[in-house]
Amino acid sequence: MRTVTRRVGVAVGLVSALLLSACSGGDEGGDQAITVWTGDTLPDRVAATQAIIDRFTAQTGVRVELVGVDDDQFNQVLTRPRPRASCRT
Repeated sequence: MRTVTRRVGVAVGLVSALLLSACSGGDEGGDQAITVWTGDTLPDRVAATQAIIDRFTAQTGVRVELVGVDDDQFNQVLTRPRPRASCRT
């Protein structure tokens, strides 16, 4: 069950990455980058997720920083204030 939850978390993170890249404004130029947090901290799982991210970056040009967070720290990391990304409508 825990593996399924982690995979769903990674999938949600990558979908979020796609949505954020769609909101980037495209015509501003410059580099685009996002951060994806994951509860996966085991080396083999991190490597598998990084392979997915590498394909995403190759296809979109959006750089992704993968950050592994221990389960007991995940809520603190996600609720910490962060600058907002702007989306043009």
